[in-house]
Amino acid sequence: MKDYTLTLTKILGKDKYQGLVDYSFEKVQEKFGNIKTNKAVQIVKINHQNLMIISMLKAKNYKKQEIIKLLHWDKKNSYRFIIANSFDEFVSIYEEYISLIIKFVKWP
Repeated sequence: MKDYTLTLTKILGKDKYQGLVDYSFEKVQEKFGNIKTNKAVQIVKINHQNLMIISMLKAKNYKKQEIIKLLHWDKKNSYRFIIANSFDEFVSIYEEYISLIIKFVKWP
């Protein structure tokens, strides 16, 4: 967990990363309501891990269906701990951050 947190902080910068964390907690509350803090933290971590994976795969020009299959998001209950209900919704929610990560990864 700590590795991807450090990586996200390095890529986005401290302020932008904090914005991502705050935004993610907002989205968790919207989808899951008032849940225990430790459960919310776990959900945010899962979503940030998926954010990193999706961004890296997109940077390597993986297609949408390939990413969905790799993440097993084509299975029943696959969005149980994801703040979105579909791949497209997830990408839309984190679009700004995905773009920044891809830009960082592809930087010459």
